[in-house]
Amino acid sequence: MKDEKRQIVKMKDVEKEDIHPLGKEELTSFLELQHKQSNIIVFNSGELKDFVVLAPQWIIEAFKCFIPHNQKIEATVLKDWEEY
Repeated sequence: MKDEKRQIVKMKDVEKEDIHPLGKEELTSFLELQHKQSNIIVFNSGELKDFVVLAPQWIIEAFKCFIPHNQKIEATVLKDWEEY
């Protein structure tokens, strides 16, 4: 799926038996290990548990659209940040 340049896939597509020889528990362990190594992102709760992010960099790029890294910080916020 990564070779097909897919960024996000549905968990049910990953669980299809014809694409891997793993059982349900083995697949879950494999996905958790890959998540811990930052190769993919899997979620264990809510509606997001139905998806696997194959390209973590894609998520980073998406968040950069909402949170610019070059914001100017106002002096009042800077004081709070320094105190923190």
